[in-house]
Amino acid sequence: MHINSLKFTVLILASHLKGVKRISNKNLTIDERNLTSTQWVEYHVGTKRKSYNTLPTSDITAEAVTVDGFTLSQTDNAGVTTTAGRSYTANGMIQPEQMAAATQQPR
Repeated sequence: MHINSLKFTVLILASHLKGVKRISNKNLTIDERNLTSTQWVEYHVGTKRKSYNTLPTSDITAEAVTVDGFTLSQTDNAGVTTTAGRSYTANGMIQPEQMAAATQQPR
């Protein structure tokens, strides 16, 4: 009995860019068909972080923008973008679902 096993190579590149953003690491995954997937994270001013992901089956680079650990927007490899919001009050943060429920309550 012959079992096909998927073999792949992972390359990790670490670099530092001058200026505002820094790339923490870049992972290149090469499968047995020599197709390459790439993942990397860029750190920007403050707590802003952008994560990227490329797949060999898509021409679109997936991207997620995160600030303070909260994902503000995300685009997948199909090009579908999802956004999120938050606002603050004197009592703390209100998620969008709570804002919608608060505006629908009878007075």
